[in-house]
Amino acid sequence: AIIRKNVNSLTPSDIKELRDAMAKVQADTSDNGYQKIASYHGIPLSCHYENGTAYACCQHGMVTFPNWHRLLTKQMEDALVAKGSHVGIPYWDWTTTFANLPVLVTEEKDNSFHHAHIDVANTDTTRSPRAQLFDDPDKGDKSFFYRQIALALEQTDFCDFEIQFEIGHNAIHSWVGGSSPYGMSTLHYTSYDPLFYLHHSNTDRIWSVWQALQKYRGLPYNTANCEINKLVKPLKPFNLDTNPNAVTKAHSTGATSFDYHKLGYDYDNLNFHGMTIPELEEHLKEIQHEDRVFAGFLLRTIGQSADVNFDVCTKDGECTFGGTFCILGGEHEMFWAFDRLFKYDITTSLKHLRLDAHDDFDIKVTIKGIDGHVLSNKYLSPPTVFLAPAKTTH
Repeated sequence: AIIRKNVNSLTPSDIKELRDAMAKVQADTSDNGYQKIASYHGIPLSCHYENGTAYACCQHGMVTFPNWHRLLTKQMEDALVAKGSHVGIPYWDWTTTFANLPVLVTEEKDNSFHHAHIDVANTDTTRSPRAQLFDDPDKGDKSFFYRQIALALEQTDFCDFEIQFEIGHNAIHSWVGGSSPYGMSTLHYTSYDPLFYLHHSNTDRIWSVWQALQKYRGLPYNTANCEINKLVKPLKPFNLDTNPNAVTKAHSTGATSFDYHKLGYDYDNLNFHGMTIPELEEHLKEIQHEDRVFAGFLLRTIGQSADVNFDVCTKDGECTFGGTFCILGGEHEMFWAFDRLFKYDITTSLKHLRLDAHDDFDIKVTIKGIDGHVLSNKYLSPPTVFLAPAKTTH
């Protein structure tokens, strides 16, 4: 199995090998080349409805999001290996605090990870990072991304984990790409930025950490007991004859892509913030020892990428920051609607306003497109507030 390392622990020879291989993949115009693999995600559109209308094949806002992106990352990894890389696609662990993007992608000179061409748009990828990427918008003791992902890892049902984890991952797209029309924040072009693959190696690793937690908990980790009908459907375009990769083609359903060892890669470790799986489970249980209040959002397609910000306000009009999360989308995306709530912890915001879950308060939501325009709130049902009582261990 090929090993995926933390991007910060790559040796100089790893970096050279990866950059050389990436340059060769970018120069390859075959079905194993960069343009073809990147096009699997967005534009040019390669999926079609029965009436012939084309749409982007990538799956977001649905239970198969982790599986589909696991296959895409593997597809690019195999292309790099075929061009001489002996290391897997490194992961950028954005759940730990960072002050800049990884050096692998930021060095400008002779660096195939700095940007890539988008043939179909005849332009290069660009990044326009926003301040909140490097500065926790919640001003908490642990980073914003850490808290989002810790809540995902607490979940013991695959579909509950999936929604928390996917929406957590969206913020990296939105805040790295910013207002750039050809970057990470657009569903149509995100997969052309080489950073996409480091981001998705980490996203996949988080799922692998959750799978290891589930195994430790004695719960299903290579199957799901929810939305099973969606997990048995073929994941396009991996199942098509045009896919030259035998491994991703053979595992081209949600159900057959849970066991990543069968895809032929592994991670250098599955520690989370220095904690082993048993330590992490203990830590997550400690978090549950206190009452928590959540705002729950029922999310669906809005046809573009947007940031959702909300304030918690008393009846007297005193407001405090409630939270922020992102939606990744585009006009050619597949329709999606979650069947369960995305949960956001507002316990600290309520304490700040000296309120508890049963007091009367408002949640004021603003939806802002990545171009900075405020969107109508009709895209979002008003949030639901609920109390998660402390769990005591007996």
